[in-house]
Amino acid sequence: MMVENGYKYSEVRKWNEEYGVIETTTYNQDSNSEYTNKQSRGGTKRNEKILPGISPFVFSKFLVQNTVLVRLVDVWPDPVELVNVPTILVKPDEDLQLNYQRMVNTFEKSIDELEDGFKLYMPLTQTGISYPDNPFTYPAFYMNGELIWKPEPFEQERILSKEKKLQEIIKGEISEGRKSIVYVRDTGSSVEGRDVRPRLKHILEMIGAKVCILDTSSTSTNRRSEWLEKKIKKENYDVCIVSQELVKVGLDRATRSC
Repeated sequence: MMVENGYKYSEVRKWNEEYGVIETTTYNQDSNSEYTNKQSRGGTKRNEKILPGISPFVFSKFLVQNTVLVRLVDVWPDPVELVNVPTILVKPDEDLQLNYQRMVNTFEKSIDELEDGFKLYMPLTQTGISYPDNPFTYPAFYMNGELIWKPEPFEQERILSKEKKLQEIIKGEISEGRKSIVYVRDTGSSVEGRDVRPRLKHILEMIGAKVCILDTSSTSTNRRSEWLEKKIKKENYDVCIVSQELVKVGLDRATRSC
C-alpha cells in the first residue's frame, strides 16, 4: 500500500517529512558568538533531529484495514495487579528549603541579566527537581565557562526528612517480610555528582537493609528480570535501587515476586 502511494523503501526522509516529527533548529549568530562561519563575519547553523512520534493518519491510511484490535486482558491472562498507592508528601528541612530558594533566585537573576539567559530555564527546572534529593554532592552549574550557581555545603552526616521517611517505609516493609524497589531519577549519567544512588544505599544500610543497585553494567537488557529475581529470592536482598528510565518495561515477572 505504501508503494502504491508513491513511497519507496529507501525514502526515509520523505516519510519523516510527511508523517514523522522533525525538529529544526536554526542559529543566526555574529562573529562574537559561540558559532561563527569562517567564510564571513557571521554565520547560520541549521540542525535537524528526528524525534519520536508519528502522524495518526498513518493508522487510518495504512494500518486500520490490516489490524485486529484487542484489549490488554485478551493477551495477558495474568496481569500485575494495579495498586493505587497515594503519594506521600514530606516537608523539606528548613535549611534545605532556604538553600533551594536561593538557588531559584540565583538562576532567575542570571536569566534576567544575561543576554542568553533564556537558556537557563531548563537547567533551573532540572536542578529544582534533583537538587533537594541530593544536596550533599550536587555539582555547581556553569554556562559558557562562567559559574551560575554553586550549592551551599551540606554535612554528609545529615539525614534529610525525606530520607527518614524512606527509612521508615523500608523498615515497615522488612518487618512484614516484603522486598522493595526504590526508583530514582538521577544516576549521574551526565554529571557524576548528581548520582543519588550511593547516598540512598548508605541511608538504607544504616537501618540494616541489604541493598543492591541495578544499572546498565549489572546485566544484559534481556536478563534484568532474572537478575532481580536472583538478588531478591536467592541472595535475599531487601531493597533494589534502580533508575526509572532503565526499567520502563520488562520487569513484570520479577516485581510481581517482590
